[in-house]
Amino acid sequence: MKKIVSLFLALAMVLGLVPAVVADEAPASDLLTITTEEITLRYASDTQDYELCLLLADEFMKDYPNITVEVLEMDIGTYADSLANLASTQNLPDVFWPGKIQYALLNDWLMCLDPWYAADPDAQMINKTILSGTVIGGRQYCVPMQNAPTSMIVNKTIFDMYNVELPSLTWTWEEYCYAMENVSHPEDYYYGAPESFDAGFFTTEWGWDGNSYTFEPWTELTETIEDWCARGLTAVTISEDVKQNIFAGNSASSQGHVAMEPLENYGWNSQAYLDGTWEAQTGSELLFYPMPTIDGKQITNIGSAAIAKSCKYPNEAWELMKYMGWGKKANLISQQYYYDNEIASTYMPVIDDEEVWEDCKAKAHPRMVDFISNVGECFPKNDKYSPDGDGRRINWLFVIRPKVQDGSRTLADAVAEMYTKYNNAVANYFKKCPEFKDSGYVFSTATDLDIATVSDAE
Repeated sequence: MKKIVSLFLALAMVLGLVPAVVADEAPASDLLTITTEEITLRYASDTQDYELCLLLADEFMKDYPNITVEVLEMDIGTYADSLANLASTQNLPDVFWPGKIQYALLNDWLMCLDPWYAADPDAQMINKTILSGTVIGGRQYCVPMQNAPTSMIVNKTIFDMYNVELPSLTWTWEEYCYAMENVSHPEDYYYGAPESFDAGFFTTEWGWDGNSYTFEPWTELTETIEDWCARGLTAVTISEDVKQNIFAGNSASSQGHVAMEPLENYGWNSQAYLDGTWEAQTGSELLFYPMPTIDGKQITNIGSAAIAKSCKYPNEAWELMKYMGWGKKANLISQQYYYDNEIASTYMPVIDDEEVWEDCKAKAHPRMVDFISNVGECFPKNDKYSPDGDGRRINWLFVIRPKVQDGSRTLADAVAEMYTKYNNAVANYFKKCPEFKDSGYVFSTATDLDIATVSDAE
């Protein structure tokens, strides 16, 4: 049962999406016209450095002196609750980072931004692959502001120990598989991958494509990964006895016993890898690699901003987002800010602009330069966009995956069930979502088809 791709090809083809018709759109010139009245816009982010936000807001106000920008200083730990409280009093910021876009949309907080995307020539700079992963129901309700591609921490010491050649910085999934097979030595308690490890580090979970779960290439990668886990090549399934007696209750990674560790970058949690702290702790030489690519793409974490439905000045709010994150000027200012303040940022531009990318490399931490120069085309992780993605993640990690690992279920049988269940969850989401339920939007799933059984798959 090495491949079950064809099993679900026919099912994937029946996933039909008919986007809802957006209301009559204003002419592009009107959408890009900025008022000359004295107005105030409020802005909130749960990810950006507050001082950087003030700096970017000042730049906006220099160019638009009639517009005052109030940057709200909100506690990250209570940010989601604070947004909900503001929403309950119809007092959301004009521009804000919703975190989970799908839930903010379900709460009817977000304005559809398709007209501004179509009207603004600058929006053509935003990377198309990134944009494709932030779509919900064929529409855009957010703008990518920060791009933090997942990295791979390669333990050169382990590669040298077993005389395995280091992979190239532009490695593919196939090259990664070769490295896993050759650098993993569980008999010596050295592993190719860490305790937290699944296909979601390499491709969007369950094949989320912005509208539905297709389960490819996720299924094929998961087959390979679960085989590695079963053979002991990863630290995912190491016994409690090994954890206690070999690693004294610590992780294999923290003891320098993992050859390749995916690391989700949020601009701050890579610091220990970049400044040498982790090398000193593990006694290993660590290299900062891009992730191996699948069809030329790798996963990234995208921070996005949106415009509140209650915003009275959406044209001005759209322009403010450009100045606060995704625009060319915003990128150059942010990169200079990180450089001046000696912040080892792992953020990369969301726009395809040569000057911005060259500046990013020029101001990057020295250990990040090769990473930036070789990172693949980035596709967003789906946790902030796919309907009920958190529920699906819990279902996979704590209900289905353990049964696949203990042999009580086959992956093929599980995926047949998940395909219907997960896409039904998407269909139900659109039925409940205020933006879609009365719009004529149609989402069809494979519910009425004969789903292949485990015997068919095998």
